[in-house]
Amino acid sequence: MKRETILLVEQLNKLTWKSMTSADVIQQNASPEVVATLNELVDAGYSILMGSIKYNYTIGELRAIEKIIAWISQIIYAKDLIQKEADVEGEDAELEMYVEMINQAETGLLEYQALHPDGIPFFLIEGNCVILKSSPYFLIEERLMYKTGLLISQSGDEEDKFV
Repeated sequence: MKRETILLVEQLNKLTWKSMTSADVIQQNASPEVVATLNELVDAGYSILMGSIKYNYTIGELRAIEKIIAWISQIIYAKDLIQKEADVEGEDAELEMYVEMINQAETGLLEYQALHPDGIPFFLIEGNCVILKSSPYFLIEERLMYKTGLLISQSGDEEDKFV
């Protein structure tokens, strides 16, 4: 295995970690840096595959993923409550508590990103394939698919596509 490929996959994992611990993780868009790195690997002759159950995360990696799930869930839940409160109360809606929940979760994601700058290995190399590990959590699997460009958002923006 080429040293350049190993370094590129390490970079891919760091970029994926950064996109999964950023404030916009709940957005259904691809990370341009992640997509560019995946395309670079394809140009080098590697296939990008979704892993089966054979390619799992370690217990430590799952703990990190579970923290990300908690913060993502908090953001999604608070945004939903903001919408419901606004629908019911209109201009009288008191949204500060929900906005604070979102701010706390986004801060938690960014602090966790800084605490673990190398992130976790979402991708691994096997032969001429770069494999995205399988997650037991749908929420993470879906976010990874969007951030890598393997799943295209409703907008269908061309720059979000992984080739």
